[in-house]
Amino acid sequence: MDTDILQSTVVVQISSKAFVVQNQCDFDIKLTDSPTLSPLTCFTITSSSSTSIRDDLQKAYTSFLQKDDVFCDAFLKTVLLLSDQDSVDASIHELLASWGCHTVIVVPTSHCIPPGPYFCSSRGIFLAWRLFPDEQNAFVLSTIPSQEDSHTYQNLNAAAFGTSSLCVAVPSRLNFPQSEDLPLAGMRIAIKDLFHLKGVHTGCGNRAYRKLHRVSSTSSSAVESVIDSGAIIVGKTKTAEFGGSQEVIGDWCDYFYAFNVRGDGYLASTGSSTGSAAGLAAYEWLDIALGTDGERSLYQ
Repeated sequence: MDTDILQSTVVVQISSKAFVVQNQCDFDIKLTDSPTLSPLTCFTITSSSSTSIRDDLQKAYTSFLQKDDVFCDAFLKTVLLLSDQDSVDASIHELLASWGCHTVIVVPTSHCIPPGPYFCSSRGIFLAWRLFPDEQNAFVLSTIPSQEDSHTYQNLNAAAFGTSSLCVAVPSRLNFPQSEDLPLAGMRIAIKDLFHLKGVHTGCGNRAYRKLHRVSSTSSSAVESVIDSGAIIVGKTKTAEFGGSQEVIGDWCDYFYAFNVRGDGYLASTGSSTGSAAGLAAYEWLDIALGTDGERSLYQ
């Protein structure tokens, strides 16, 4: 049996925000008997005194709000505390309750779950990927890492907001701590559709080319390098056909030109790396976009 047909994603909407959850749990720890996905926030406790714990939690909460565009107060409904203590005193429960927390769960630090927002159910704990609409039409497709191999990607099959635009899924900046070995951990990167990405088609801005070629079995060296450094590839951006020099909207045949966020929104974003440039200029949730400079697309 082809197991690919069994893979699925679930879209969860919290107020005006939408999130996608992949099929398999990311941490095999059972916190509830309910099969329904519920928002969860994980904190790590290293202090021993109640006063220090409260201060650390307050600092972490403030930091989450400032640094992460995936986390929001709704994830505080259930709080998971990683601690070497078996329990926390009433003052900690009172603090968390003031944030809207209904359930507090304490587990040993040996579980090694990074801080940040998640979803949980009876199946385990799942990463929370926030969906953003591609309102500038900068992307030709959105991607998400395979849960079997972080170097293999697949098309993101998820939509939200009742829009015809693609939705792009981004990970929490809190779930992927950066280190000397992983300096780009958690960085959201878009790549021009001239680069190969393992598991995904390369279209080169041409529908016929995409249809005639199989999905890429390897990633381009530049893409592999950023993945090795911990980056997350969130999608492929539009390019003029085969990286050519189409300059005006009328030259684009297979895909519609990416919108330019500058000016009145209808200025031409020239060059073959137009999708990467338009996305990076428009979206605060996008950290880096890879382009190519065969002639002049990176300096116009």
